[in-house]
Amino acid sequence: MIDGFPFAGVPEDYNISEDTDLPVPVEAGIDFETGEVLLDELGQVKLVEGIEAIKVWCYLAIKTQRYAHQIFTEEYGSQHEELIGYEYTKELTETEAYRYINECLMKSPYVLGVKNLGVHRTGDKLNINIEIETSYGTDRLKGVA
Repeated sequence: MIDGFPFAGVPEDYNISEDTDLPVPVEAGIDFETGEVLLDELGQVKLVEGIEAIKVWCYLAIKTQRYAHQIFTEEYGSQHEELIGYEYTKELTETEAYRYINECLMKSPYVLGVKNLGVHRTGDKLNINIEIETSYGTDRLKGVA
């Protein structure tokens, strides 16, 4: 018997499954340069699996402003847009942008790690290159912010 409130019953009633296998991720493919959905020869949406699907999820999560859309949970999206309009030091801006993106991507059970490969500014635009680590391997996303 499990002792302690609020549990009552036998331990078998409360065993949490050790099965942590996630289904193979599937997403609509997108062109990372334009953000447009990819179509196959028949004009149907092209589906991608595995690490390509995880990259799509990461790209879309970064491009979605957190808390701005009721259709998404409060856990989905990035807050890096909060840096717009403020004159922070270069180092603080780069560090905070990476932190926001890391927090955003680590919400996915498929993402095991995010590595900062460099931040550079082109005019008013901040470009962040990252490497995502997944159980399907590692891959890079360029200019994600």
